[in-house]
Amino acid sequence: MPSFYRHGLINRSQAARGAFAQLVFRAAGADHQQMERIKEQLLDAHNQAGRDVIIVSTAGQEMVGPIGTMLGASGIIATQMRHAGGRYTGEVEFYAYGEGKAQRIRQLAVERGYDLTDCFAYSDSVTDLPMLEVVGHPHAVNPDRLLRKAAMARGWPVLAFAGRTGPASQAGRSDM
Repeated sequence: MPSFYRHGLINRSQAARGAFAQLVFRAAGADHQQMERIKEQLLDAHNQAGRDVIIVSTAGQEMVGPIGTMLGASGIIATQMRHAGGRYTGEVEFYAYGEGKAQRIRQLAVERGYDLTDCFAYSDSVTDLPMLEVVGHPHAVNPDRLLRKAAMARGWPVLAFAGRTGPASQAGRSDM
């Protein structure tokens, strides 16, 4: 939270609410509804800071699009299937995976005038390493073993959240 506040991502009252929520989370864990509120506050914080929120997922655009709309995202990057005559052809037009995500992010940055050194990215998988390397503020969240190792070596924030029954733990540097 201190880093989010320091960089203008959240205001003082949001930082206080977040700190309190983190204390509750650490003490008792969090249920699904609490986790949804935390995700919503993070998206809101980026929006309030004047940042576009782009959801980047390997899942299909047909699934990610409605979720992005529901969450108020500015856009999505997702796998796209090829269509012909109003039907799926069975071919993949764009596979949002690995370097493909990074390439599409670079393309979007050019189109929208983003300075990637000011952009944030969050992931849990080493397959997203190219995406994380292209932004100035990468975060590993509940990372797999290889991403945790890469993030630690690069000095990136590593956020680890336990499930409902256990306390949250953090490894390495953290913005929370």
